[in-house]
Amino acid sequence: MPLSPALLALVVAIACLASPRHAMAHGAAPGVIGIAARKGAELRMLRLTEGLAVRTAAGGWSYVCAPSWGAPPAPLATSATGEATWLAAKGGMVQVAADGSVARVVSPELDAANVRALVAVGGQAFAVRQDPAKDAAGKTGTSLWRLSAQGAVQVWSSDDAWLAAAADTDGAAVLLASTVGGVVRLARVPIAKPTEAQVATLAVVQVAGPAVDLTGLVASLHVTGGKRYVNLFDVTRHMVGRVDGDPWAGGSGATWTKIASDYPLLYGPVDVGGLVVVSSTMLRRITATGLQTIDDNRWYTCLDEADGRSHVCARTQLFELGANGSVGSVRFALADLKPPSLARLDAATRNTCWIEWETFALQAGFDPGVPADGLPAPKVADDGGCVATGRRASGCAWLGLLGMSFCFMWLSRLRARVQGQFGACP
Repeated sequence: MPLSPALLALVVAIACLASPRHAMAHGAAPGVIGIAARKGAELRMLRLTEGLAVRTAAGGWSYVCAPSWGAPPAPLATSATGEATWLAAKGGMVQVAADGSVARVVSPELDAANVRALVAVGGQAFAVRQDPAKDAAGKTGTSLWRLSAQGAVQVWSSDDAWLAAAADTDGAAVLLASTVGGVVRLARVPIAKPTEAQVATLAVVQVAGPAVDLTGLVASLHVTGGKRYVNLFDVTRHMVGRVDGDPWAGGSGATWTKIASDYPLLYGPVDVGGLVVVSSTMLRRITATGLQTIDDNRWYTCLDEADGRSHVCARTQLFELGANGSVGSVRFALADLKPPSLARLDAATRNTCWIEWETFALQAGFDPGVPADGLPAPKVADDGGCVATGRRASGCAWLGLLGMSFCFMWLSRLRARVQGQFGACP
């Protein structure tokens, strides 16, 4: 039976508006979301909403596309030396070299689906894995893996779920946090002797205001200014908590005290002569009376600190963060990015890589240019249909909108016809 004009228009509209190419344009807006690698004061590699930005030998920035490693587009990342970066990719761990080349490391035990954190401590990189459930109740454990170019080696495990990781204050141990059972706990795993790990439970100090209920909260960890902070959050709140006392001293009575909270999300804190966070897209200072706004003129999206240097993301830019949270010079802007190198990729990956880059650049508002290594830009079907390059994606969108408009006109006429026969709809 032939399709009616209205049904045909509807099929075309849905196909165009829901095509993968068009759907990509409605993902996360292009931006910088964190630092993946640095060496001293020099930034080497940055995490983007899709792909990575890699510092070139000439001092510029080159794009490394996510199809180079597969998925996800913005994976967890860490660098132990500032020369290469580890990514938790689908199918195993990946190393991205300083020149942007990508190598998959044999690590069947680790995957983007089970790695909960990556952390660099003492010149070594570690992955925190959520282990499979061991009983009918579905309780999962945790294991810590040391990463190397030869693969991954498990160095520590626990029957409990540890949700976050950071380098401890002395730079000699991996620090882990857990809120299983509504109790804040820390684990310290020395990288030299992982078997000598210690676990401590923190007493929760109830401050003025509603009682702190930790049930159902997950955690993130921050070490700054020589102190530890465990942030707890769920779908309704995000709390910054300071750890006081030495958790590893017997009977010390170490505590967790809430010092700030906001909805829905906080990044940080970092200590820059005072504690600073990104909260509700604003840059704010933690004070005794609450959060004090430093700057709300930009849309802030991340906060990062390492080796005593702090940076803050503002969507398409990365800034230095000065004393007391003053915003310094621009260290990176998306417009600085140059096209990816395609020579290392096979033909199929070249196509998907270039499509990603072209879409990313056009959405960010700059010209994609031509491939960095002089190769011609991959040709993608450009027949006016729904398979098109970034420059032609709008044509498919207009075709889809035209089809939808035709459908709405047809439905309006049908409604009028029904009303004419049976009266107005209630």
